[in-house]
Amino acid sequence: MDRDAPLEVAWQVGVESLVRLDALPGRMIGRLALLFVDGSWIVLGPPDDATALRMASSRAA
Repeated sequence: MDRDAPLEVAWQVGVESLVRLDALPGRMIGRLALLFVDGSWIVLGPPDDATALRMASSRAA
């Protein structure tokens, strides 16, 4: 895996399918909890801390 490769979209969901989107606190940098209208949920995030930090720094620019 090339850690310097550009980030790309791997999955999408329409906002109408979401009840709530929560950013997880603490050491869970870059992780989001998605809660759907059907009661299901999933936690998404980058594969490792280095990628999470790269994502966060690209948003700050």
